[in-house]
Amino acid sequence: MVSTLLTSRRTHSYHFSLTSKVDYTLRFDCDSLYEGRILYYYSSMESLYNTLSEGLLDDFETAEAKLTASLAEDWFKKYAKVDGKVIFMKNGDVKVHGDVVIRGFDGQQLPAVNIREFKGSLIIERCPNLTAIGDWFGFCIIVDGDLSICECPKLESLKGLPKMCGGIFNITSNKSLKSLGGMPGFVGKNIYIMKNGKRFTEDEVRAHLDNDGLLPGKKIFV
Repeated sequence: MVSTLLTSRRTHSYHFSLTSKVDYTLRFDCDSLYEGRILYYYSSMESLYNTLSEGLLDDFETAEAKLTASLAEDWFKKYAKVDGKVIFMKNGDVKVHGDVVIRGFDGQQLPAVNIREFKGSLIIERCPNLTAIGDWFGFCIIVDGDLSICECPKLESLKGLPKMCGGIFNITSNKSLKSLGGMPGFVGKNIYIMKNGKRFTEDEVRAHLDNDGLLPGKKIFV
């Protein structure tokens, strides 16, 4: 059966007891998904338990990947507007081929949805409670297009962003942001860092770039 072992403000654990010899626990950080979906988790776990007990899946890593992909797909449908396509792989990875706008997400961190590649632009805006990027980008090291984070009043950290941005990098009107730690080390087009919790200088922006982190002719606007 499936049972809830631990419930706290941030973490929930679900426990498979398939036989007297097999115990398995899956843990989910509520901030890495979103609040108010515990019944969804529970029904998903029950479905996976039934599948496992019927012998249709014979390893727990497959079960966990399937649940992760299902939760990621559900989150994208609720919070992301996609111009293109999002591919949810069987192993739990996510590939984005197109432009994505995340607007109005009310969690403190973006969910860990195991982004493997991002071929497009990303806009994150008007997320009232967002304080950190979290592990949303997973293994992704580059956003091919523009990357913009605007009007997120509680955002305090850029840690978790990919190492490279192929287009414009725009961080504007985030009134709690006072550090650029975590920004990409390479940016392919112009950089805009304006109207945040601190007025950054061009030198401060350059300090976070790699030696060749800004292409010739591209500019920094602060």
